[in-house]
Amino acid sequence: MKRLFVIRERKLGPLWREADGSVRYFENKLDAKQARNLLNAPMSVLSYGPDHKKSQAHDVIRLR
Repeated sequence: MKRLFVIRERKLGPLWREADGSVRYFENKLDAKQARNLLNAPMSVLSYGPDHKKSQAHDVIRLR
C-alpha cells in the first residue's frame, strides 16, 4: 500500500494516530477526506504522505 495522504491535527501539527499509536495512511485523497470528516475535528487537514511525489520527506531521505 502506498502512503500518499495522512491526516494532521492542524496545519504543520502532529499526525492523527490510531488508538494503538500507529499513523493511518491513505492511498487516495477521497478516502482521506471521508475519514477526516468522520473525526469531527474542525482544524484537521490532509497532508502528503511519505510516498507522495510532492512530499518533502523525499528530500530529507536523500540528504542522509
